[in-house]
Amino acid sequence: MKKKQGLFLLQEPGIIRKSYQLSVNIMKAEGFPECDGSGHCSSFVSVRACGFVQITRVIEENFNPMFNGRLCFPVYAPILNDKITIRAWSQNKRTQDTFIANVPEYPSQHDFFNISKLLNQEGKMRPTWINLYGVHPLERGWFQNNNGNKKEGSTYLGRLLVSM
Repeated sequence: MKKKQGLFLLQEPGIIRKSYQLSVNIMKAEGFPECDGSGHCSSFVSVRACGFVQITRVIEENFNPMFNGRLCFPVYAPILNDKITIRAWSQNKRTQDTFIANVPEYPSQHDFFNISKLLNQEGKMRPTWINLYGVHPLERGWFQNNNGNKKEGSTYLGRLLVSM
């Protein structure tokens, strides 16, 4: 068909794919806030990488949970989406889960939560405490400015111990 169109290729382009495994270790958290009216926080952590989302187990009613979880993701180079996003949540049995905080709080190309930068650092990120900030979960419903947009929060919402 290509000869009929007058196109002659010496060799079709090929993509060499190299595979890796991204392991995100969520060890523990400290200082999570109250996330419902009863004063509880049944927390878990979700990680999004390479188009997949995985979650840790839920730790019931604990403000300082020990997750000790490893979430593994297959990674193939060339990497099409190298962003890594970590979110802390509180599980609600009767309603939707309550969002606590995002890591990084405002993702950008300059943060170190992407696979390309991780590969440049010999593929490792040592155990690191990451502080969580934002609007307190119990104040999100009415915390708005005059335009109806939510304001940026500066409330300390705890911290996570993470390695990759």
